Amino acid sequence: MRDTGRIGVGIDFRDKTEVVLHSAARLARATGAAIDLIHVLQPPPAYDRVLNLGKAPDVDHAASEARTSLERMVATNVALTGIAARAHVYVGVPHVDLPERAAELHADLLLVGPSTRHRSGWFGVGRTAGRVARRALCPVLIAKRELAEQPRCVVATTDFSEASQPAMAAAAVWAKRWNAELVLVHVLEPIFHLQGWSAKIAGEKDVYAVEPTDLEPEWKSIIDGLALSGVCHRHEVVKGETVEAILEFAESAAADLLVVGTHGRSAVAHAVIGSSAEAILDGAACPVLVVPSAAGA
Repeated sequence: MRDTGRIGVGIDFRDKTEVVLHSAARLARATGAAIDLIHVLQPPPAYDRVLNLGKAPDVDHAASEARTSLERMVATNVALTGIAARAHVYVGVPHVDLPERAAELHADLLLVGPSTRHRSGWFGVGRTAGRVARRALCPVLIAKRELAEQPRCVVATTDFSEASQPAMAAAAVWAKRWNAELVLVHVLEPIFHLQGWSAKIAGEKDVYAVEPTDLEPEWKSIIDGLALSGVCHRHEVVKGETVEAILEFAESAAADLLVVGTHGRSAVAHAVIGSSAEAILDGAACPVLVVPSAAGA
């Protein structure tokens, strides 16, 4: 995992902007990174222009106002005191342009807040944040709530695939920076879910192909590949269906950060590119760090 030198921060000027800013500032202070505040202004759709009696919106004026607001934020927001920060305003589609612009700015991490316009409110991810997480080439932190000033527990999921390694490596790095406990978790799903046929028999008990203790060789291979010197860590296997099991485990562990990877072979790894993504990202109460498999390159 490469060092975090620049943090891109998506700003939409809604009511959780302070949560996003404080989280970004804490990450920047932990890494010495600079911050790029990014606002993507999306022009109104055609029907809004029609309702406005054909008057074209003054996009240039709106962009100028947004830039002024961002620059004022950089200059006066207490959370950013002592942090090198810049303001950027673009016109486009937020979930497309935000990850693209962050890449152009060489961001090593992109931080966004969940959308308050989503049906599930502040704790839901919303369309923009979820789409950004799917498109970005760098890790994306979704600030479901303000990141703790001194996080104590980092939970990272693994399906034992090589593609999940970058997520665990990132989790180890952050745990070491914060002197937090790192908990690696694998979900063991019942056969009926994995095989697609009902394996509930005799007393409605789920049937599993293996038991948690059978997975110790897989854990050894995973752990041997991580830089865990000086990191307090443990690993756990939980039984159940992936999404529910991850959410319940993160809550029971009082996780300050939940780390998930992309592009692996199981439902965990496909979470941010398939339907499981919305459930994991929406359901988590803590901040979620989404790490693409390419982050290990």
